[in-house]
Formats: sequence, structure tokens, C-alpha cells
Amino acid sequence: MGSRKSPARSSDDFCRGQQSSGLGLTARNLSGPPHTMRTRIFALVAAMVLAAGACATRRLPAVRRVPTTEAALPVALAYPAREDAEVTPARNCVRWESVWSTDPLDGATRGLKTSITRWSHPERKSQITLIAAVHVGDPGYYDSIRTLLHRYDRVLVEGLRESPDGPAVDPKDKKAFLETIAVAKLIAEGLDLVLQRDRLEHGELWRLADADLGTFCAELRRRGAQFPSESADFQKGVELLTELFEDARSDDPSLERQEIWARIGRILAARSDEDAFDEVAITFRNQFVWNALEEELAAVPPPRSIGLVYGGAHMEDLHMRLVGAGWRCRDLHWIPAWGLVRRDP
Repeated sequence: MGSRKSPARSSDDFCRGQQSSGLGLTARNLSGPPHTMRTRIFALVAAMVLAAGACATRRLPAVRRVPTTEAALPVALAYPAREDAEVTPARNCVRWESVWSTDPLDGATRGLKTSITRWSHPERKSQITLIAAVHVGDPGYYDSIRTLLHRYDRVLVEGLRESPDGPAVDPKDKKAFLETIAVAKLIAEGLDLVLQRDRLEHGELWRLADADLGTFCAELRRRGAQFPSESADFQKGVELLTELFEDARSDDPSLERQEIWARIGRILAARSDEDAFDEVAITFRNQFVWNALEEELAAVPPPRSIGLVYGGAHMEDLHMRLVGAGWRCRDLHWIPAWGLVRRDP
């Protein structure tokens, strides 16, 4: 698939109703134009530093992080999707809900959510479920996804790993790769969350549908791209991020972290414009999962249900491929990756 640029999207599309935080930094000027993966990381650090500094001088509503449980899974997912229904899938499959709910039943929560869409084809008996995921979340979030995946005949998952059948990985590339994913670990530890790769263990019927690490690195270099960790801004950002979390641990975290969680959530939900790295990380890798999906559908008999769990940034392209192949989105659901609940005064 050729190079494709996603249109710019305003912050109102994913943060509708957000009021100014009182920190001199609204959702609009925080997100600005779509971020590439590298600039998003640095924006993440800058936003959290500003938030932490402001929290020291301004009293914020006391909050706590509310754990995700299997009760967060929509009841409708326990039943097949209706064949007579058709919905438009969300363009951005990761969203930050920034407005405190007024519904007493949901505990006045806000937080980061990811989408689940179910698809069917008029000439096929299989149903496909696309589960968008983020790489850092509440333990219960990944437990809920694993519970859902047990319902499918076949599961396709992402995962860049070295393979004996693929090209050898240059030590410099491996170092850059590990440094890039280390940021996710740093954020998880700083916010008492967990990594997807640590919590979402592969099941017996799961199939790795991704490029191997050697092939990925070779394509990256062929296009003249680099890992985010190879930029000077990235290294400075990691140092700032480390200092920020150390400072947050030394004080009462109930005030500081509510803004840090919110800043991270908004940036993760922002759309990302594509640069050379993103073209390889998303579009190039999506071809591997698409090939695996076509192989599963060509089996005799094909699986009646296929679950596909991949990063949220991959989903828009996968939606386009499904629609182009005649598939129709039958329903759309959202589950919390992590959430905040306001404490009563």
C-alpha cells in the first residue's frame, strides 16, 4: 500500500467538551497538529512536566484510579453481532474522555478508552472482531481483553520478535528498538499500570500475525527511517520523564497524578500523522496481519469467529482494507484502558 497521509484532526474530535485545565494549557494547544510518533513522545513529556509544576501551586480535585474489571466488557459482546445493523467505525480507535460523568452509576469516571468493532461479510460465514489496544493499561483491561479473546475460534495478535527464519537483527537496531519500548515501561511503572506484552499472554489458538524484528528493521533502514530513540529529543525526554516520576513518588501522588494520567491519556488519543517510521510501523506491518487474515478465511472450513488484537494506530488502515473487501462494520463498543474516579469532598 502506498504512502498515505491522514488528514489533520482538531482536538475537539477526540476531546469534545474539554474545558481549560486552569494550567494555561488546554486540550487544543496541547495536541495542536497531528503528532508523529517521535514528536508525540516529546510532547508527552513536556505536557507532564507542565502539569506537575502547576499541581504544586493549585489544588486539584482528589481522584483515584479506578481499576478496570471484566464488568467493563459490553454485554452485547457475549452475543453475535446483528447482521442487519451497520455502523461507521471510529476513525480514532483510542479516545480520552475528559469530562466528568454526571451519571451516578458510573462513579463519575473519565479516562482512556479503546474500541472494539465487529464485522461480517454478506458472502462469508465468519465474523471478525477488531480489538484496538494500547501498550500501557490497567491490569484488568488486559484481563478483560483476554477473557474476550477466549470466545473466538482463532486469534491474531501483534508482536515484533526475532525469528530464526527472518533476517539477523543488527545489534544497533536491537538496542534502538529496546530503548524505544522502554518508554512504555517507564510510563507503566510511573503510573502503576502494566505493559500489554507482560499481561496479555498468548493462548493456544493465538497466531502471531506480524513482521519479525529483522524484517521490520531492514525495511526501516531501506526507507532511511530511524527509531524514535535515535533522536536527541527522545533521550532528553526520557531524562525528564524519569525525574518527573521520581518527584511524584516523593510527594502525595493523589493530586499530581490525576493531571499526569490525563495528559498521557489525551496525547495517546491524539491522531498521529505518518512519517517514514510510522509507515513501516503501521502500514508495512498491517500487510502481514492482512495476509494472515486472508489465510485464515481461506481455510476449509474457515473459523466462524476471528479476534484480532492490535495497536489502536493500526485500526484505521485495517478498517479501510475490510471495507474495500466487502466487509461491513456491525457494531462499535468502547472499553476503559484506565480510568479516574473523583472522590467525594
